[in-house]
This record gives sequence, structure tokens and C-alpha cells, in this order.
Amino acid sequence: MTNNKAGSRWLTIKRRRLLVAVAVLVVLALLFASIGGEKAYKRHAEFGRPCAEVLAISDNAKAKCVTLYYGTTRTPKRSKIRGDDGGFSVTGGFGNKFDNTLHLGRAQVVMPYLVSDLYPEGRKRGVVDHATDGPPRGKDATEHFVSITTISKTAEKRVFVDNLREAVAGNNKSILMFIHGYNVDFDSAVVRSAQLAMDLGFNENAPPAETFYELGQPVLFSWPNGGAAFTYIDDRRLAKKSAAHLRSFFDLLTEESGADVLNIVVHSMGNRVLVNAITDFARDYTQASGDGVTIRIIHAAADVDQDVYDRTMDEVERTSFRAGYTVYASKEDTALQTSTMVNALTSLFRYRRGRLGQIGENGIYVRKHVTSIDATGFATDLFGHGYFAEAGNVINDIACNFHGVDLTRRALAPRRQGDMPYYEIDSSRFALCLPGHLNRFAQDADAYAQVHAAAVAKAKAAGVYDAMSSQMASLAGESIFDLDCSTQAGDDETCVDTSGVDGGDDGGALPPAPSPSPPPALPAPPPAMQEAVIFFEFNHAGLSLAAMQALQSLLAEIADRKIARIIIEGHADAAGGEALNQDLSVLRADAVRAYLTAHGVTRDLIFIRGFGETSPAQPTADGERNPANRRARIAVLFDE
Repeated sequence: MTNNKAGSRWLTIKRRRLLVAVAVLVVLALLFASIGGEKAYKRHAEFGRPCAEVLAISDNAKAKCVTLYYGTTRTPKRSKIRGDDGGFSVTGGFGNKFDNTLHLGRAQVVMPYLVSDLYPEGRKRGVVDHATDGPPRGKDATEHFVSITTISKTAEKRVFVDNLREAVAGNNKSILMFIHGYNVDFDSAVVRSAQLAMDLGFNENAPPAETFYELGQPVLFSWPNGGAAFTYIDDRRLAKKSAAHLRSFFDLLTEESGADVLNIVVHSMGNRVLVNAITDFARDYTQASGDGVTIRIIHAAADVDQDVYDRTMDEVERTSFRAGYTVYASKEDTALQTSTMVNALTSLFRYRRGRLGQIGENGIYVRKHVTSIDATGFATDLFGHGYFAEAGNVINDIACNFHGVDLTRRALAPRRQGDMPYYEIDSSRFALCLPGHLNRFAQDADAYAQVHAAAVAKAKAAGVYDAMSSQMASLAGESIFDLDCSTQAGDDETCVDTSGVDGGDDGGALPPAPSPSPPPALPAPPPAMQEAVIFFEFNHAGLSLAAMQALQSLLAEIADRKIARIIIEGHADAAGGEALNQDLSVLRADAVRAYLTAHGVTRDLIFIRGFGETSPAQPTADGERNPANRRARIAVLFDE
């Protein structure tokens, strides 16, 4: 009898917790509904026709045709076959219910050109507009609105693999894969995958017939969910059920596509699908394939419990599987705050640590071999959950990540949580992650302008300016620098760059302004830059008494000057490994910055960079200690 009463109380408590969780989700659903606005038409009026044909019959509309390949566990919609697409059957798409089958196919999307000097009416990175008064039709609507033209599938795996393999071979032998989160229907997932392919790539305004994607052929894995906020609890179950099929899709992509690189963006609850798939995939992959494919994984606003992720990574690290892992998290992600509450309630408070993409009371998630990046301050919607694909700075940092740009060459500020490093996206800086020799780091708007101008000059000299200028002007996003006209000037424009441009290693520069009349003789001005060098103990980043005294002297010398910016370079000697020395050099530069800000210097004026052991004051043999190389150089530039 006692056991029955205890069981009854337990069921009552469980029901109450579920009711509270459901109530939270209902409130969330109402919020979604309140901001949903008008219906968005994601399919073109000529849906069922190939994208190139749609552009042609739309009075040769200027837009990009993005072709993506997909695998999905959704149930196909019942609709008649609309035609043949090179061995693929054009269909009506997929619904929100689970089908215990991995369906394979491809889709085509019309994507408007990104804004540039060539196409000033184009869209900004991160912005996706859909028609609201009916499916887009005609030239103007086709050029302005994102729309799907075909969704096709094939029951023949070989047809899918052969076509995908050809596409991958023409796109750097790379794949850019997207796994979406919950509350996403199939059409929305297709659109987001196409948008990422353009916004992370650098050949946005190439002719529509060209299908080159800098970071790889776009591929989508779509798992079923309710397509509504209140289906959250059931979507968790569907995410887990889809994991085995994601693993099979990974096998196909790594073993049969011919790809050398697999770049993966996983959003929100899609990380649960990944976490449930990756352990078995990692074990089997290393046994079958070794380490032939470079794999980079972005966990964007990840809706998976931190403890669950830790246990998964522990298992993965016991295999020889290796990948690059990056977590983007935010304090402003209210969707994940709600998720934490719901999961705590429905799991009887087993999951209390928080979500992987959430920055809560315990700070950001940190782990060895995982790079954690704080994207707070870049929320683009009410819930702060879509910044990974909507905020220009975050989009660009993901591109830098996939391009393999070192953390010190990106617009990131190093931080520490306990003994573990992490990074913050720094809105006052911007990293230009462009192909080839154009990778440069801009410390502020002026530096960005100089690099931009030099790149434009070089491109004009090489006869490729028209192709490149669009990518330079479309870096977009509200948080990215607004450049003055001198950085955009063409040969026939009169805007003059009065700041002076040093072409540096890029070669070339904009024409100088006409020489002014000689000024009257004046007293010698104070130096335009003040420098100091401090030194560190072996394997330490803490400031010694001598270092603090040197910094106090520097502060006294610059006290009455108007500071434009302060650049701090951290260095290490050749003892220890390269990775350790790189981290140590960044920490040394950050220690100097912390000291200066603690003594009144505005943080936004200070920019740091770690050189590791690559720029010694006194060259030494590898592994040799040298106190002269364990240093930080501080350069103070004045605005006078």
C-alpha cells in the first residue's frame, strides 16, 4: 500500500513538472506567433522548373542559383512527380513526420546577389527576405526574394553519389554541411543551407551558371520536427531517432563523395542529433578510413546538455578520430535559457548544468581541444538564437574558422575561465578572411580601409577587380565598420583617401591626394608613437615587479596624450611546443592589456596579438630558452 502511495506521489510530481514545462513552451509558442508576422512564401511561382530556367523566364533576372544536396529522415509529401532532374524526380518536398529511411536528393534555390558596388540593391549577409503577398514572380521579385525552385529526390544511391562527387570535385574537394535545429520545416532548412553557402563563401556574385563555393559544396541533413515551438519535447525524441541515419550520411560523405574537407555547421537541437551519432561514427571511421578527411564542426547555439556533450567527447577522444570543434555561445540566448528550464523539469533535474550554447551563472563552456567563443552582443532576434547565420561579424568569424585562419588573426579577444582559455568576438575589430594572399587583420576601421584599398589596387592591376569588389563590399552586418567613400572609390570617382595608404606586401595603393601648400615652420611635434618592451619569466604570463614598473612609466608618458590605439604583441621563446608558445604569447599580451585597463586605459583602444615563437628578438635553436624572447611589445599610437 505504501509503495502504491509513493508511486502515486511520484506520478503526480512528474505530471506537475511536465505541465510546467508545457506551460513554458506554450508561452514560447505564443511569443513565436506574436512575432511571426505575415506568411512567408519560400517557393517561387515557377516551382518545379530548374533554377536557371526560372531566371531566364523571369526576364533574365540577376540572381545566384544555389544547388545543394540533402539527406533527410522526413516523410515525403504525397504529390505527383513534377518531372525529371537529371536522374532525380522533382517532388513536392517533405513534411514534419519521421520516416525511418534516409531519403537522398538535391534542391535549387534562387539567392539574390549580395550588396556590392556592382549590385547596390543586393542583400546584406545574414538577411533573407521572402515574399509575403504570394510566391515571387517576375524579374523584380526574383531578384529580391529568396525562393526554392526545385526539390528532387532519387531512390538510387549511386545516382546521388555520382552527382555529389562531381559537385564536390568542382568545389575545392570540400563540403559545407548544415544540420538545423528544432522548429524548422524542410523548406526553411533548404533556404538556410543555401544562404550559408553564399554568405560564408567568397564568389557570391559569380554568374549564375557558375557553381563554385569557396568552403565546399553545400549539403543539408534535415531531421523531422514539428515546425512549431510547442512541439519541443517531441522534437527531442525525433532528434535521437534520426541519429543513426546521420551516421550513415556521414559515412557516405566521408567515404564516397571524394571530399578532402568536411565543414559542418550544427545549430540548436541539431547538436543532439550529432551527439547521438558521432561516437559510433568516430569509432568506425577511424577503423575504416584513418584520418584522410579534415573535419571541422561548429556547434552554434547548441541545445544539448553540457554534461551529455562532455560524456560524448570523452568517448570520442578514446578513439583516434580527430576533428576541430568550436562552440559559439551567448548570454542573450533566451531560447536556450528556456530550454535549460524545460530540460531540468522534464529530466527530474538531471540536466541542471545548462546548454552547450548558453552562458549562464557558471560562465561559458570550456574544454581542452574545444574552442569556445562568446558571441554575446550580436543577437539579431527576440530570442538571440539565430546570430550564427544573421550577424555579420559571427558569419565572418565562422568563415575565418573554416578557412583555417589562426585565432590571433581573427577579431577575437582572448579570455580565461579558471585555467582554460576562451575568446570573445570583438565588435571593434574585423578580420578579413579572404582567399589566397589577401588574408589580413584589421585592427580598426582605418586599418580595414587601408587593407581594402591596397587589395582593390592589386585586383585592378590584375584585371580582376569586378569579380573581387563584390566580396569586399558585402562583408555587411550592422556591427561591421562603415567605411568612408575612399575605400570604395573607383577609377572614375573623385573621393580622395586623405588618410594615406600603405600597400605593404599586397603591392599597389590608391593614388595619393594632391600635395598641399607647404605649411609654415612649426615646433617639432611630439612622437606619433610611444613604445615599450617588458619581459616575462619562463613559462609564465604574470607581470613581474619590473614589468609593472615599466608599464607605470609608459602610462606616465602617455597620460596627457590623445590615444588612437594601443597594439600589444606577445612573444615566447623556442622552449616548449609551438601550440603552447602560441597560447602563452597571447596570454602575455592579454596580461598587459588587463594591467592597462585596470589603470584607466579604455579597453576598446587596445588590440592584442600573439606571435608565439615565430618572431624572436634573438634567433635561437629550437627548444632553447632565451629571456630576451619572452616579451611583450607595446606600441601606443596617438591621434594628434
